[in-house]
Amino acid sequence: MATPPGSYYSEVDAEPLERYYVGGYHPTHLGDTFRSGRYKILHKLGWGGYATVWLARDSKLKRNVAIKILVSESSPEDHELRMLKLLSDGPLDHPGRKNTMQMLEHFDHVGPKGRHRCLVLELLGPNISLEAESYDSDRLPGRLAWEVTKQTTQALDYIHKSGIAHGGNIVFANTGLSHQSDVHILSSMDQTETSDVHASPGYPLNSHLPRSLVAPTSLPVSTKESGSWEVKVVDFGQAFMHGDQREIRCPLVFRAPEVILTSQWDSRIDIWSLGCTIFEIIVGYPPFDNMMPTREGLVREWIAMFGQLPEGWSDRAADHKENADSVIEPVTLRKWLFDTYFENDKKADFSGTDMERLADLLASMLTYLPCARPQAAELLEHAWFQTNSVVQRYCTEI
Repeated sequence: MATPPGSYYSEVDAEPLERYYVGGYHPTHLGDTFRSGRYKILHKLGWGGYATVWLARDSKLKRNVAIKILVSESSPEDHELRMLKLLSDGPLDHPGRKNTMQMLEHFDHVGPKGRHRCLVLELLGPNISLEAESYDSDRLPGRLAWEVTKQTTQALDYIHKSGIAHGGNIVFANTGLSHQSDVHILSSMDQTETSDVHASPGYPLNSHLPRSLVAPTSLPVSTKESGSWEVKVVDFGQAFMHGDQREIRCPLVFRAPEVILTSQWDSRIDIWSLGCTIFEIIVGYPPFDNMMPTREGLVREWIAMFGQLPEGWSDRAADHKENADSVIEPVTLRKWLFDTYFENDKKADFSGTDMERLADLLASMLTYLPCARPQAAELLEHAWFQTNSVVQRYCTEI
């Protein structure tokens, strides 16, 4: 039974304490060990509706890992675990395999709330948007951004060839993190912030609750200092097998039109989402309004940029009508890409020719009809991924 909100509280901004009930989170503390002492908890990396994620030290293999501890109400054959197993069985020689998060192992842990599935994952760095914010222009430098778009597309091709459709996140992976000492890696992270858990009057503290909450922190990544990084596509909780269909919960501005306006979709939603992601990687923000977006506003933006909806979709779009006074001026995808990339206060590493190639690539991906979108393998043959002025300058310099 869930605990009413406000029954317990802590001064740390972290996961909701009302989710600590039978079937919910496992109460985890710094220094706890799992799997007969093999894994020691060092810090919290994050949390979501169905899991908490922790930095841990693997004493057997002398490496750092991430442990995702699922809520105990998850089924024995958890959906995400099935997806990760499929990825592990994907083609070994595919270049995109190294750009896809791999599960190292999994085990069950029995706690006061029941049995929790624990996924041991590669230790990865922060997400791309956070890394971009560390640069003056709030976007990645040209060569780095181009490499990220290529690695991400390779990863999606690998995922699709493994029989999976995906709608998750992208992070940097610092390849040196896993083998740093625990002292070294902790010294490079933000100082640990914890706060005791307190109970409101009438609610006793019990073993279902952690003694304290730990504020999550991100891991460092060295994109400015070395080449010891690569991109990883992560988070397979929303993934689904080809031929199946699953509720899509990715950010609204990355959702394909068929997800919002129809009841049928497949792996080709990933191509639309990838197009939005590539736009964001290069420009610094998504192609559509990301400030409190609504379905209604998103549909109007699509029509302003791509024209009228396909036959049969307009009736569904009528359910998403907004105030008629809020008119969006029509603008082509190419013009919007050029306007946003070549803003006066932003450094432009790519040439106009480079951006023409990118506009052509994105136009093929951001098209209403799923059947018209290229497969990921076809995208990798596009001129954008073959050469550009940034890569040419880099090769000349070295």
